[in-house]
Amino acid sequence: MNLQNQEPVTLEQQATWGESLLALGPFLLLPLIYGIALVLQPGMKSSEAPYLAKILSLGFFLAALGFMWVALVTAWKKGFPRWTYPYLGFILLLVLYLSTFSGTLFGFYFNGSWWLWITVLVIPVIGLLWVRRLTPLYQLFNAIRQDWTLVSFVFYGLLPLIVMAAYDEVHDAGLMQILGSLILAGGALFYMRSNGTWQRIASLLGGFSLAWGVTVTYLAIYWATTPSPGWDAPVPWTETLKWTSQLGIIPALLLLGPMVLAALRDLFTVEQTPNAA
Repeated sequence: MNLQNQEPVTLEQQATWGESLLALGPFLLLPLIYGIALVLQPGMKSSEAPYLAKILSLGFFLAALGFMWVALVTAWKKGFPRWTYPYLGFILLLVLYLSTFSGTLFGFYFNGSWWLWITVLVIPVIGLLWVRRLTPLYQLFNAIRQDWTLVSFVFYGLLPLIVMAAYDEVHDAGLMQILGSLILAGGALFYMRSNGTWQRIASLLGGFSLAWGVTVTYLAIYWATTPSPGWDAPVPWTETLKWTSQLGIIPALLLLGPMVLAALRDLFTVEQTPNAA
């Protein structure tokens, strides 16, 4: 079997516009839910409206997650093309959070447990039953070996959830969370349309830096003018800057680690090219 012909595009080729738009799924989930809520809200004025809103919101959320699971199963079938990588990071972090979460979710009580991980394990099981070979795993590891920014792209898929979590206890933060998600989506789109290692590194770092910069700025202003839980007065902006900077260090390191490997590989490849000639 010639596996070389089945490898996904990862190096110096741009993704198509269709693939690029598919990669935006994890980043557009929150804006879509918020947009649908705005459309439905004016028509929900009856006594059943609150319950109906909960049902619709939960239903759309589950449908969106179902789409992501289908995307990952398809990724197995297609040999893990580049657009599927942020789905990996998004789903893993979401399941990790929900498996430890107990509280209200879309107006319904939810008690997370380890069994949620079964939904993740189902993906490779279905993939194996569908493809009936381990070729996709070879393609996955070979693609990463060629382009380490793919690992950064996986971690980039975590960022919509991290940005959303940063606005915890902030009132009416929906528009700012959406803005952060859209900025991250822009970075993902530039990444998919880039055809070189350095361009891809700049796309992911630029998207993260801008989204996190907007988040930090808004939170510093918000908590400096609004009493915070546990504080008798508004929090000094320097305190907010401190904890938001500390929170941003972890995703920054996750992004930078694989990028350094990708940059080194690119540099060594360039240096060896004249000798090969």
